[in-house]
Amino acid sequence: RRILHALFPVASRMGRLAESVEAAFVQYNELNYLREQLKLSFAMTLTLVLLFSIVSAVWAAIYSARRLAQPIRDLAAGTASVAAGNYAMSLPVQSNDDMGFLVRSFNDMTKRVAIAQAEVNDQHGYLDSILGQLSAGVIALNSNHEITTINNSASAILGLESIETSQKTLGEVAKSKESLVPFADGVLPFLTQQANRWEQEIAIFRPSGRRVLMCRGTRMPLASEEDFGYVIVFDDITALIQGQRDTAWSEVARRLA
Repeated sequence: RRILHALFPVASRMGRLAESVEAAFVQYNELNYLREQLKLSFAMTLTLVLLFSIVSAVWAAIYSARRLAQPIRDLAAGTASVAAGNYAMSLPVQSNDDMGFLVRSFNDMTKRVAIAQAEVNDQHGYLDSILGQLSAGVIALNSNHEITTINNSASAILGLESIETSQKTLGEVAKSKESLVPFADGVLPFLTQQANRWEQEIAIFRPSGRRVLMCRGTRMPLASEEDFGYVIVFDDITALIQGQRDTAWSEVARRLA
């Protein structure tokens, strides 16, 4: 065999083009070889990005829902606390939107209720102090004739120091203490008739003897026109009647003498 080897000069521009074509061909072969691996890599990358996006979206949704629901949960807990009697409840204000305005309004309401409750407690304490200093007996009843307030003088006059009278009717108290039956029988007819004002002299029998009570009652409206109670005020006039009798007998004895 014979081989003819010929050399021809080529322009530099053609050489550069040939080299670039060769490099592109080599790169194409490499990419063609790595195409399946690249597809797998792209698929895994896109899958990870999608999972990360889904997790981020779920986390953002949960965070937003909790942030939106937290003031509502606080309001529900505060309402339950106020219903239980804790008027010092104050909720944190976390935003300046409508929900923040609602929370501030709730705090203002509880503050006003706490102030009003303190004033009512002061008034009750003042009233209890006054009732405790009265020599006359005072009993307050609700519309069901249940005893809501009774002062020390009333307990002493009726002999109720050792008996629990709160939220009991006069009839129930009279059943537990026989000496109060005449008092209950004398008062209950006026309560049943719903008399606005009445006055009655009632005699009861205590272990220490017969007691004469001058009783006066008044119908007292409460929260509404349909809701009312009664206040009964009575004095032990046994000594007064006995003094009048003694005076009368002394006068008769003086005249006879």
